[in-house]
Amino acid sequence: MQAEPEKDPVGQQQPRTVGQRIISVLAAAFSFLFLAFAIDGGYENYQHRTIFLTICLVLAYALCSPTGRPVRSTIEKALDGICIIVAIAAGSYGALQNYEILLREGNPVPADIWVGGIIILLTLEATRRTAGLALTLIAITFLAFVYFGPYMPSMIAHAGYDASYIIASNYMSDQGIYGVILGVTADFIFLFVIFGALFERAGAVGLFNDLSQSIMGRQTGGPAKTAVLASGLMGSISGSAVANVVTTGTFTIPMMRKLGYPPAYAGAVEAAASTGGQIMPPIMGATAFVIAATLGVPYLEVAKSALVPATLYFFSVGMAVHFMSHRLGLKGLPRDQLPKFVPAFKGSLPLLLPLAIIIWVLIQGYSVILAGLSGIAAITIISWIRPETRLTPLKLYQAAELAGKNIVGVALACATAGMIANSIAISGAGMRLSSITMIMGDINLLLALGFAMFACLILGMGMPTVAAYIIVSTLGAPTLVGLGMPEMATHMFVFFFAIVCNVTPPVALAAYAAAPLAGLKANAWKVGVEAFKLALSGFMVPYFFIFNQALLLDGDVLTILISVSTALLGVVALSASTMAFFKTRCSFVERILLFAVALGLLYHDIYINVLSGCVMAGLYLFQKYRSAGQKPATEAQTSK
Repeated sequence: MQAEPEKDPVGQQQPRTVGQRIISVLAAAFSFLFLAFAIDGGYENYQHRTIFLTICLVLAYALCSPTGRPVRSTIEKALDGICIIVAIAAGSYGALQNYEILLREGNPVPADIWVGGIIILLTLEATRRTAGLALTLIAITFLAFVYFGPYMPSMIAHAGYDASYIIASNYMSDQGIYGVILGVTADFIFLFVIFGALFERAGAVGLFNDLSQSIMGRQTGGPAKTAVLASGLMGSISGSAVANVVTTGTFTIPMMRKLGYPPAYAGAVEAAASTGGQIMPPIMGATAFVIAATLGVPYLEVAKSALVPATLYFFSVGMAVHFMSHRLGLKGLPRDQLPKFVPAFKGSLPLLLPLAIIIWVLIQGYSVILAGLSGIAAITIISWIRPETRLTPLKLYQAAELAGKNIVGVALACATAGMIANSIAISGAGMRLSSITMIMGDINLLLALGFAMFACLILGMGMPTVAAYIIVSTLGAPTLVGLGMPEMATHMFVFFFAIVCNVTPPVALAAYAAAPLAGLKANAWKVGVEAFKLALSGFMVPYFFIFNQALLLDGDVLTILISVSTALLGVVALSASTMAFFKTRCSFVERILLFAVALGLLYHDIYINVLSGCVMAGLYLFQKYRSAGQKPATEAQTSK
């Protein structure tokens, strides 16, 4: 008998089987359970994280097939069922024996080793299904490196450890699977995933899109600029590039295509804009919470440091869109086809209040957990102001289900990243890589920074941001700090490049998500290349703040204002150079000149800044004069 149609968490009509309904209930109950844990606060870390990972494993094997196909064979269903049963049994052992396991950390019994080995294998396979093969292979490589240490080349060789020690160190301590990284996910990140799901069910995507259209719609390339602004607004809540693409992109990409934008360009604009969401305060991606835990600073400090870099990134994408739209001759929308600003602003204003409450709670010095709970309570209550945003019991359930499913991939990536970080620690790999980076730094600091950048870009291909950040920050960040780089700037540098992996070919996850919406599912490469071009000027932003701490809001007010102003002008010059358009099309020499101007404006020296600004103004006037002189000829050609 066929199940009756029922709305899924994103509001689409589809039939659900009994099994799907059970999964739905489990995902929703998962969210409510950990919401209750956050309110109560009286839990033991190891037990809390064990329960968290166990439910994530169950959901992963229930939701994701081993081959990625939507329909599973009978054998696949049976194997997945066995994995679910084993995960529950192994997780129950850890949850019930938590105190005993911690007490015998250095002296495990055979049952500990067997259960730990099962948890490691289940986590690796679940990570492959949810986060991709790349992260799983890297984890296996590091585990193998720990085991085969004596057989490695002399530069990286070490004493090596047997399988029992490797399993015990990853399963029975707070440095492996159940380490701080997974703890941050269970304690903090899950709350904000729930908050984001509530925000989405309250209709924030449509409201923010209307507000963005009312502001940007009439300008040159208006629909593309709407995508940038809407993605920035939504990204400050969702904290996920792919989630941002599939929410705001549902509105913006078809709108751009309808107005004649090339499909690859339409998808690229959304992918490039959505990528910046993870670094846009107040609610950044999962990695920001890991940075706060790693540095031992309040989350608000991380958010404050990210504010200007995030703004510069979105501004750079916006300027790239502006110049490219002029090149392509893409116009804005007529006024009568756009939402009115005042109604759009009034509609969005109530949903901005929960964000203000979260910021206020953090500024007052309260915990991140309290801030998340305050935001959840605020959006639930404030949504009832208007009928169209009202979070009814059904919508609350749908939001809880959506959050329960969305956290699975993040949690498994963090658990696997914990194994990688533990392997680096016990094998001494970090010290060896630090030596290489130190040698580069002695030659030239830019070489060391470039090495860290390429490590992020390579390791981050097809990998969640949090995993890429953890690997590179564990390997390279201490060395950069040792070379004189401030801790916050160093970790933000690594964080930024772990984010832009989402638009770095060949594996650009945000572009892959945007391609089907742009009608290019079979050719995501085109979308990725175009998105990379649009985000290219943003690749320079980390170098700006690594050499100028004022861009991290570190310094006096005047210095910060001057630094931000010159950085904005530098981003304009860099975007113009990248897109080969300023006031008019740029020659090769003009592009080189604009690039030099950008570097000059971003250099921390007032005299070089003024000189660069004068050159930029002169080039603009020259191009304006040249374009004015071309108009009569063009008009004459047209009349002929």
